[in-house]
Amino acid sequence: MTVTLRPAGLEDTDQLVQLETECFGVEAWTVAMIEDEITGPYRAYLVAQAPDGTVLGYGGVFMGLDSAEIMTLAVATAARGQGLGRQLLDALIAEARQAGILQVMLEVAVDLEPAIGLYLSAGFENVGLRRNYYQPSGRDAHVMRLALTADPAVPR
Repeated sequence: MTVTLRPAGLEDTDQLVQLETECFGVEAWTVAMIEDEITGPYRAYLVAQAPDGTVLGYGGVFMGLDSAEIMTLAVATAARGQGLGRQLLDALIAEARQAGILQVMLEVAVDLEPAIGLYLSAGFENVGLRRNYYQPSGRDAHVMRLALTADPAVPR
């Protein structure tokens, strides 16, 4: 699939709201939450844009002093299974590595097997469980961690 990864901006808000609703239903972020995230400090948000301008996916990472957290990763239903989630994840990890981050954390719903598989294949390990993390559904979340090296060619 041919997409362009680029920084997310406020002009993407409408498409991101649609993508959030499609991917996360009642747990989707609101317009205000999306706008706060993509414009907030210490964050990198990327969109995957098709040649026709459609946003097919997006993701974001919050970067602290030595630890980062993947805040969200979403891919349109019609674009899944084509490597787009991996492209976004790899780009977010690269942003964290470039900032000198030593580890990347994330939470993922325990029943999202494709996402869990993606994270495991990228080198994340399951390090904990957050009960009733997602609201209002009450779904539990795995806490996952990826240790980073300064050189992306060095195995994790």
